[in-house]
Amino acid sequence: MKNQTNERYLNKLHHDILTIMDEVDRICRENHLRYYLMCGSCIGAVRHKGFIPWDDDMDIAMPFNDFIRFIKLITENKAKNSILSDSFYLRWINTEKCYNHSFAKMCLKGTVFQESNGPSAKNAGIYVDIFPLYSCKPYGKSIEIQNRIVTFLEKCIHYKGAKHDKFDRNLKLWIKRIITNLFSNYSIYKIMLMIIRPLDENKSDYQAFFATPYPMRRMLFPKDWHGDGKFMLFEGREYICPIKADSYLKQIYGEDVMQLPPENKRKSHYPLRVVFSDGEEMYFERPTNKIKYRDLIE
Repeated sequence: MKNQTNERYLNKLHHDILTIMDEVDRICRENHLRYYLMCGSCIGAVRHKGFIPWDDDMDIAMPFNDFIRFIKLITENKAKNSILSDSFYLRWINTEKCYNHSFAKMCLKGTVFQESNGPSAKNAGIYVDIFPLYSCKPYGKSIEIQNRIVTFLEKCIHYKGAKHDKFDRNLKLWIKRIITNLFSNYSIYKIMLMIIRPLDENKSDYQAFFATPYPMRRMLFPKDWHGDGKFMLFEGREYICPIKADSYLKQIYGEDVMQLPPENKRKSHYPLRVVFSDGEEMYFERPTNKIKYRDLIE
């Protein structure tokens, strides 16, 4: 992508993402729900007071109970007076058959952000990712085992909405195919919750993200690191970050997180086609060498 085109793409994309994030922030404030900018979005707030210059998405996290309440506030009121403005829609596995993630996406109507040719791409608009943050035990062997099981189940969920080679003979893929034929994605997600959630969340002093591309030991935090959060400047707005954002970011990315990384560690998404809210459409070619998430922490 040429620099001029890339700058135009990011400016237009950031505009639409902020429109979505403003709506998420409004709903959370009005309904007393906690959220936090996470990962690259949190780096953006701390280091740039806005988007990382090459970043093309926004990620937030919600404590699990707030996440579930957020989903219910939108989906259960859909037929009545939804709290969600008409310009937006929520993607989630109990409302969309081929949706293939264990986290939700808030999208802007009339837009497209197509990253694949699978069934899940048919309803893919420009989005903000919303991840559940689970209460858990301190880091240890049992957490690693849980994460391996949950990661496999997450891949099963992803399989249903992805594009496949009909003649692929890989044994793991056939196991995934059998599981996804037997169970809906929402049923698989409920099995994940049985594995992840502690018996008494109030006795858990830690929180974690499961099934991420990062090592599990980096994605588990003391609860007080997130806490009630703190407002930080982001593109002229104020969004909420973990109260100990510095500690949170250093654990994930290392002590040099405030320094700009080299170009070979500047990851973004690789869309095939994007349609913005003003109707402009852009097509992209797949790069030959993709930057992977593990490249960000090695």
